[in-house]
Amino acid sequence: MTSSCIDILLAEDDEDLRDAMVETLNEAGYTVEAVGNGRDAIEWLEDTAHPPKLILLDLMMPVMDGWQFLEERQKTPKAADLPVVVFSAAGSFAAGNEAVMFMRKPIAVKPLLVIVARYCTAIPELPS
Repeated sequence: MTSSCIDILLAEDDEDLRDAMVETLNEAGYTVEAVGNGRDAIEWLEDTAHPPKLILLDLMMPVMDGWQFLEERQKTPKAADLPVVVFSAAGSFAAGNEAVMFMRKPIAVKPLLVIVARYCTAIPELPS
């Protein structure tokens, strides 16, 4: 079981984008767990002792896409009420209450950090 507290669970299949988002969020003071698909995200949520404060979710991923993740999330007690920000390069997103917000890719850093700040408190890194 995961024991450390994570602010954000990021599910994004594009490794370069995932790494860039993790780096950006870490630099802003957030802790991030990153996975490459919805199935890994569900498994992580089921195994963690401390659910994240926010989920950042790509819609188009292999294995389990964002749509399937949102469906499975409702069956996962620790995840059903967590806020989700959905992002995709294609189309738009209209849903009931599954997602907090939709962002179109490419993701702009400043608006992303504004949204994340609504749900997570950044802890600035202390100088070493």
